[in-house]
Amino acid sequence: MANHGIRSAISFKGTAAILSEGPRFDEIIEFYRRRGSTTVKHHIVLVKIERAAPLISPVYNLGHSETQVSARWRRYWEKLWYHRMDSETP
Repeated sequence: MANHGIRSAISFKGTAAILSEGPRFDEIIEFYRRRGSTTVKHHIVLVKIERAAPLISPVYNLGHSETQVSARWRRYWEKLWYHRMDSETP
């Protein structure tokens, strides 16, 4: 799981099982239906998390705050976005 804006993430280690049929699959599908999900699901992935650890970008070793890192990446993505939009204009 990652938050690209602040350059941090969580690393998970565990065992996964992929379900495509059976009572557990049906139970999980029904769980999401009761909560309003209408999309078709062909597979469910269950992960038993054995360990979770933070992954922090080395940029923080330079003494930058989360606000500074987030602002830098926002400017970066906005620059790419506006460049893309300008190049699509006929």
